[in-house]
Amino acid sequence: MLIDDDKQPTVGLEAFLRGAFGNTRSRSPERSGKADWHARSFVVLSLIQRFRVRDHALCGGDPVMSLVASEIWLYNIGRYAERTGCLRLSERLDDAERSAVVPRCNAYSIAQALGLPHETVRRKIAKLQSRGWVERSERGQLHVTRRWEEEVLSQLVAGTSSDICAAHAYLEPAPPF
Repeated sequence: MLIDDDKQPTVGLEAFLRGAFGNTRSRSPERSGKADWHARSFVVLSLIQRFRVRDHALCGGDPVMSLVASEIWLYNIGRYAERTGCLRLSERLDDAERSAVVPRCNAYSIAQALGLPHETVRRKIAKLQSRGWVERSERGQLHVTRRWEEEVLSQLVAGTSSDICAAHAYLEPAPPF
C-alpha cells in the first residue's frame, strides 16, 4: 500500500494505491461445499501460470530480473500517481520527460521490497541497464524506461488483461445457497 492514511479507499487506481484490491477477499468463498473450490483454483492458477510463461519469454528466461524491473516500475509510477493524482496519468507521463518527473528508487529499497539479497538486485539492474530497460542516475537512483514498457509491459498487460476478462465469470463470488 503506497498511501497510508485513514481515508477510505475509492475506486480505480487510487483504490490500488490505498491497498483496497486486497479487501475483496472477504467476499470470495473459501474452500467449502458452497463453492467449486477446485474449478476456481484451476482458473486462478491458470491465470498466474499463463502470466509466468509470458513473462518468462519476454524477459529472456530471467524471472528475478523481471521482478526487479516490475518493482522499480511500480515504485516510479505508483509514487508519481500518489504525488500528482491518478487522473490522466498516461497522458501526463507520455508528455513528460520521464527521468525528470518520476520519483526514483535505489537498489537497496528494491532488494528490501522483494526480500532479495542486495547483490542479486544489483546484478539484475546491470542486466536491465544493458538492455536499455532501466536507467540509473549518477547517484544510483533508478527508473524504468519507456522501452521496457513497450517491449515487455505492454505485452504482459495485453495478454493478462485478456485472460482476466475471459476468466471473470469463474472468479465472481458464488451466490449464497
